[in-house]
Amino acid sequence: RVSPPGAIEWAMGTLVRCGVMVEVGGKQIPTEKGAKMLGVEVSAPGSTGAALRILGFRRELRLARRDLRQVVASRLAEGRLALVALDGMKVILTKAQPSQLDLILSRLQGEASGGLKKAAPAASIVEEKRLRPTQPAAPP
Repeated sequence: RVSPPGAIEWAMGTLVRCGVMVEVGGKQIPTEKGAKMLGVEVSAPGSTGAALRILGFRRELRLARRDLRQVVASRLAEGRLALVALDGMKVILTKAQPSQLDLILSRLQGEASGGLKKAAPAASIVEEKRLRPTQPAAPP
């Protein structure tokens, strides 16, 4: 397996160094002062558990495909990717190389469980939403 340029191989996965902003309840969470690593750890393809681990914050932030409501990848060429969790948490990745963001998208699309569609390729504009089940019609 070949890592994208700028990514660091770890025993647990691949580290993607990039700008990260996390917003919960409309408020931005500050980064940990003195954090040596700011970015996203992408787990290995065969591993179980969370696909992404957000680094550089006081909280332990892990995201799996089943936790996501929306993935906005319309600005991959500019090095930006946004993830919206089911609980409303927003994670915005900036200053990343497009190949690094493709690695993150392919890892999210490669998981077996979850509600995101897998049809669109990672290089195209991807905006996928988890569909809510519709209410059955009332009997006449």
